[in-house]
Amino acid sequence: MLRKIHSRIGLEERDMFHEQSGALAEKLFPIQRQLDEYIVEKKKLHHIDLFDSKMIALKTELYEAINEWRGFKHWSDNRKPTENLLEELSDTLHFILSVGIEQEVDQLYAECPKPLIRYASDDFTTMELIDETDRLINKFKEEKHVYAWHLMFEQFLQMAKRFGYEVHDLYEAYLNKNQINFDRQDNGY
Repeated sequence: MLRKIHSRIGLEERDMFHEQSGALAEKLFPIQRQLDEYIVEKKKLHHIDLFDSKMIALKTELYEAINEWRGFKHWSDNRKPTENLLEELSDTLHFILSVGIEQEVDQLYAECPKPLIRYASDDFTTMELIDETDRLINKFKEEKHVYAWHLMFEQFLQMAKRFGYEVHDLYEAYLNKNQINFDRQDNGY
């Protein structure tokens, strides 16, 4: 398990990462809130607690992304990521934001102290980064606290970075998939 911070990462890089991840969350929370509200209205889910089902969806999407990464498939001759990896990461991001909104993280995020994130360094295997992301998702489910959400969110971004995607890649993929998600709701998905 990841329990330390990579010492070779400078404060400047860490600050830049926090700035990018914070900007991403602040831009996407309102967009995700619109989609969540649209789904609740369209499906008449006003009086249903959706947190547990969203947590299951989050874990499902995380593992769909890992499946598209393919790096764990030691039995396969083709262990290169598929073209669907970024879309699955975007789906995961949708549910990370959505579970945050369920717990009102979007209202508290800017005031949350910056966590000591675990950087995607060469000291950690990709499998360790995946395990830590999964662990932090479970931690957020148990604690339902803004700080736990922040750790989960930033760890997810580090895992995505290991897969080859920067914050701006996730942002663009999120916006594209968000439009698809609205269209699906309009078309009886």
